[in-house]
Amino acid sequence: MKNRPFNCSGERGFSRLETFLFLLILGTLIFLAVPVYNSVQLSRQNQMEEQEDSAPKTTPKVLDSNTSAPLF
Repeated sequence: MKNRPFNCSGERGFSRLETFLFLLILGTLIFLAVPVYNSVQLSRQNQMEEQEDSAPKTTPKVLDSNTSAPLF
């Protein structure tokens, strides 16, 4: 039998170790990204509430169908 380098037997694809390491790294990134995403969403929600609170409150005017003047 010839001396062949490791993984030169004609097999293609990733080894189990490589797949496991990839999934481990991917899981770690997701584990770190979820809290960051949630804090960004909470921050945006708070900004939207602040903008709604600071916006001037106006009442919609109801128009008569025959005229363009408000009814009240």
